[in-house]
Amino acid sequence: MILSQFQRRLGTGLFWGAVAGTLVFGFIGNHQDDIGRNIPNGWPAWYVADVSYRTLQLFILQLTPRKFPAPVMLEIARWLGALVAGIAIVRAAFEIFKQQLSDRRLRQMKGHVIVCGLGRKGFHLVKQLREHGDQVVVIEIDERDDELTTARAMGVPILVGDATSAILLRRAGLARASRLIAVCRDDSINIEIALQGREVAVASRRERAGPLLCHVHIIDLKLAELFRQHKIFSCTTDPFEARIFSFYENSARDFLMRNPLDPPTTPESAAPGVHLVIVGFGQMGESVALQAARIGHFAGGKKLRITVLDPEATAKRLNLLSRYPQIEQVVELEFVPHSIEQPEVRKKLESWATRDDERLVVAICLDCDPRALSIALHLPKALQAARTPIFVRQSEQRGLAALIDQRGGEAMGWNVTSFGEPEVSAGREQILQEKLDLLAQAIHARYVAQRLADQSRPSDGSTLPWPLLDAGYKSSCRQQADHIDVKLRAAGCGRIPIGEPDPPGTRPFEAFTQEEIERLARMEHNRWCADRYLAGWKHGPTDKPNKIHADLVPYEALSDSVQQYDRETVLQIPALLTLMGERIIRTG
Repeated sequence: MILSQFQRRLGTGLFWGAVAGTLVFGFIGNHQDDIGRNIPNGWPAWYVADVSYRTLQLFILQLTPRKFPAPVMLEIARWLGALVAGIAIVRAAFEIFKQQLSDRRLRQMKGHVIVCGLGRKGFHLVKQLREHGDQVVVIEIDERDDELTTARAMGVPILVGDATSAILLRRAGLARASRLIAVCRDDSINIEIALQGREVAVASRRERAGPLLCHVHIIDLKLAELFRQHKIFSCTTDPFEARIFSFYENSARDFLMRNPLDPPTTPESAAPGVHLVIVGFGQMGESVALQAARIGHFAGGKKLRITVLDPEATAKRLNLLSRYPQIEQVVELEFVPHSIEQPEVRKKLESWATRDDERLVVAICLDCDPRALSIALHLPKALQAARTPIFVRQSEQRGLAALIDQRGGEAMGWNVTSFGEPEVSAGREQILQEKLDLLAQAIHARYVAQRLADQSRPSDGSTLPWPLLDAGYKSSCRQQADHIDVKLRAAGCGRIPIGEPDPPGTRPFEAFTQEEIERLARMEHNRWCADRYLAGWKHGPTDKPNKIHADLVPYEALSDSVQQYDRETVLQIPALLTLMGERIIRTG
């Protein structure tokens, strides 16, 4: 790749060197060719223009010397001009051939992925798609993007232009593509790409065997909610399915999957509460808080406690409650309008770290990498003594992030880990979520079978087939799938691929005990309530169109039939994991 870049730069340098040589030697040579004739004195403008015009004729091979042999300078310029013309013709022919070859390749593509927008995160996505074996086409409006050259060297077809253009989307083979991913830097552009993609997919639906899956990157949560109200999400007859994602949400989900908030527990151990302290409540901090609220429902039944440290905490709390008015039904939420460097805040951290009934976890979610690391290095010593997990958001996997991950424990004496790198947030699995969707679809299929078998409960929109299912119900199934690992840890279990031997210190899993079933059923109900509350539901006589549900009550207040439904959800976990090629093992 480096050699090819050098060759391109060398070729470009030689071309422009030949152009400059033609102009300089040509001008001098043409003047020498005029010697002996009536050359005016003083180099008047008309003479300079005449010599210059004859020099330019060298590039189109239309200059004949006035005397033979021609001056050496002019002879050199004639051949340099011919070289320039030859290079230009070859380059033009090569570009035309390359364009025709690219268009032919695009016409032959089927089931490929179209990525709109490159940049650093888009390039990481393209790289992982290619490593997975996916065919990829990139549309990028900025032909000066630093990643374009590298992407071309990987063999990825590049279309330079506006991805909101229906013509360009058709040229990229949208009618035959499997996915459209919009990761441009502007949310409104990504939304427009999705809208144009839907129009193209609908117009060319006869060419498609299945729906086009469109993944739209939107950071602005208000804009995302407005987009969700578009007919794209309600029209189930279109050969098109849109899904909103955010790099920040991807980072938060991956962070909490890799680093569980709850400590490993066994049936005999008491489950402590969990206290998550978030330093900085920007887009990353909010995403971590929301993901923790969705899955933070643990064995002890205690509400997750979240404390936000941010100088603008008061305004940010009001902003969060305006969008998630029921979030305080889900977690114990406290906003502290102070910086973590202030003495009173540091004293609070020390007292929280030494509590026996809570596990303290600190997530530093500041946008400035050096400042985030500096805060981690200067946290109170009590956190070091308590082995409090510290997680630091870093925007690069190299540099400071590498320093934290490789030297953190040795240099600082406690668990300091980075998260939020683009290699993760822009990863193929984090964006496409194919494994998560397979598990979510299996959960939905079993739910539908249960509902249809229960004659006392009429069918509704939640029992539709997966392709026709409302986006909200799909999201609920995905969240239930994400919570499986939390339930397994609460029962002293884990999961491994089928066929893999039991790791040392583990033992085979036979079935959940009755005590475990009851515990996990309670956790499932708490998770379901959180899902509904965060979606804006309220308690009352069930009225689904107005987001009111009678079952938004403590587990003990549920009817026997609803409690049994939660138990059956737990009992289905081993079979669901078997469908994924995994099995449960006892870890404790």
